[in-house]
Amino acid sequence: MVSPELLEEAIALVTPLNKLREQNGRDFSFYMNFIKTCPTERKLPKPFLIDYDALQEYPAFYTLPPKLWLGFGINTEDILKYYRDKRSEFPELPPVTRAPPVVELVKLHVQSRLCRMCRHQIGFNLVLSEKYDMVLWLYDSHQKRQLVDYEEQEVIDILKRELRVLEEQEKLTWFYDIEEPRLWTYTRDSCRVNF
Repeated sequence: MVSPELLEEAIALVTPLNKLREQNGRDFSFYMNFIKTCPTERKLPKPFLIDYDALQEYPAFYTLPPKLWLGFGINTEDILKYYRDKRSEFPELPPVTRAPPVVELVKLHVQSRLCRMCRHQIGFNLVLSEKYDMVLWLYDSHQKRQLVDYEEQEVIDILKRELRVLEEQEKLTWFYDIEEPRLWTYTRDSCRVNF
């Protein structure tokens, strides 16, 4: 069992990028400028689309475009607070004595619960964003299939009813995955964007 004190310690432990930037005064201008290049329309521009003809013709040489996530921005703190407030509706977490594993266990439990409620695969991923540290995604840019409009709206309604912090967001938004290897090229001295 996870004590309420440990859960509160986990909530205090997580820091979104925007708060981290304010706290340590580091220059995040490269990331902030890059974030602004993320597509804002539902229909993705060509550099983010998979060229299925090239993929079929040259499978060994074709490089997939970077994967983006379509969903709602959320902070880890919001997920932990959701779990704390609805704790009695979740199965008991295994015994944990440190805060970092609590964060990951809670995310998995919340994701599982929301998937069951929505009857659709959703998930959490770390993203580059000015306001959020994660995305609660419904789709990724490499998926061919999406829900039909009324089914998608049902899923959105369930998510907004369960996670009230999502109500301020009007529509699904694209986010860069912070761990997407196709997005970055690292050298000994620098990091650059690949497209």
